[in-house]
Amino acid sequence: MAGPCCSTSLRAVVFDFDSIISVGIIKRDKFVMAMDFNEQLIQSLSAEEQIENFGGEDRIRKFCAFLGALRSVGIELYIISTGFKYLFAPLMQAVGLLEYFPDEHVFGQIEQVARTGGCIKGRLIQQIRDEHGWANTDVLFIDDSASNIADAKDVCLTYHIPQSEEFGRHGMWDEHFA
Repeated sequence: MAGPCCSTSLRAVVFDFDSIISVGIIKRDKFVMAMDFNEQLIQSLSAEEQIENFGGEDRIRKFCAFLGALRSVGIELYIISTGFKYLFAPLMQAVGLLEYFPDEHVFGQIEQVARTGGCIKGRLIQQIRDEHGWANTDVLFIDDSASNIADAKDVCLTYHIPQSEEFGRHGMWDEHFA
């Protein structure tokens, strides 16, 4: 396993959802993100649009293989998103990605606020890390937001995947799954 998850000492990988797991699509002139103001838009996505939102069937297969490889070596998988779990979890379920993440490891905005009082991803990662007795180097956080990465840099390893200028190429791709 190479790419951002090649460390043999990792105990957990924490993924952002929008623009990391999903790649985003445009529908009705709006960028599809798992935010409450997009609820009707997200719920109107066809099966084909849901697949497209994750980069297509080939990317979904590769992502599933990647997540399966991480789990097969004992790495725990988490999602921490400022999006809403009630919106992104069904999308992930529809394409077969949710099965890699236990429900108690999936945090949207509501779950973050309930647990930490805010939406600072680094704070939640620290809580998770401390509950398990993990060191900073045992946890890797992958996000597209430089500010989220900055908030977490002192509590875990971080890997920043900036949003591509090429629309539809946001998120993790072949070079990250290698």
